[in-house]
Amino acid sequence: MGSGASSEKVEAVTKASVEEVAATIKALPAGDIAKLKEAIAKAGDAGANSVASAALAKNIPTGPTLWLTSTAFVTDSQWVRFIQVMMARKGVLEEIDSNADAKLEHLVEKYAPHIKKLKVTYINDAGYHRPKDMMAAGRMECPETGKDLSTHKVGNKDGHKGRGPGSWFFWDQGLHDVVGIPQENIKMLQILEKPWLFNTPGRIANSHTAQPNVAELDPKDQEAYFAALQLTQDAYDSLKEDPPKVGAEAAEGTLPGCPKSGLSCASELAEISTKLNAKYEAALNKWCEEHIDGVDVICGQGGEVVMLNMAWQCNQALAD
Repeated sequence: MGSGASSEKVEAVTKASVEEVAATIKALPAGDIAKLKEAIAKAGDAGANSVASAALAKNIPTGPTLWLTSTAFVTDSQWVRFIQVMMARKGVLEEIDSNADAKLEHLVEKYAPHIKKLKVTYINDAGYHRPKDMMAAGRMECPETGKDLSTHKVGNKDGHKGRGPGSWFFWDQGLHDVVGIPQENIKMLQILEKPWLFNTPGRIANSHTAQPNVAELDPKDQEAYFAALQLTQDAYDSLKEDPPKVGAEAAEGTLPGCPKSGLSCASELAEISTKLNAKYEAALNKWCEEHIDGVDVICGQGGEVVMLNMAWQCNQALAD
């Protein structure tokens, strides 16, 4: 290029689409790609206008990041940003892929080897108390076997947020269908079941099997906990009746879901849960090392937010 870039070359790059530039770069020999990366780095702030990716890369966080959404990710740009952030945190995102115009399909294909290594903890307590058939229908799964009932995938851009007509968006399905995270890398759980303490079978459309195998667990502790948890289910079911049985969860009540202790069902569950988390702290810490500290993504499903809040209130040791 001599002492500077010719106007013809600048115009050619400006007019080219991201796909065309990407295709050109892919066709370059490895040595020339290295040269291009070095040139972009040397351009620095002075070349920020012509090399937008260098500037945008500075705005991609590499530390813990929180996304709060009531509609999940419904646009390509949202998924693109997610992949960019995750790959930046892994230290593998190339500057050329950090711009806002990056294409989802390109990122998914290029970073597939890294995406396939991502681990996810998927917290699904907002659906714990809902009828299994309702949850399975929202996921397009058979309520008896859990088998997929639809070949539709999340992200098909046909107006359905989930896996077909009448379905809902579920994070495990979206992360698998759109991004390509293997299903075996996504652990779906409900903290109300205390997967760090109790061995529990998987519940279709709710949670995967948990087998912490805590040797020192007292069976009486498990019995007392699940009895208290069942009271919250009884209260939920009663409040969903038509007409609802108002007061089913209340302290000193006599309706379904009212403990004999005189506490509300939520307060009784919280009391028992807190004691168990303290008693079996080692089991909780071991689980957190693997499923909180040891994963790349922690996501939570919407639904019955009151019950979800109760789940966290009953497990402050985990929430903190």
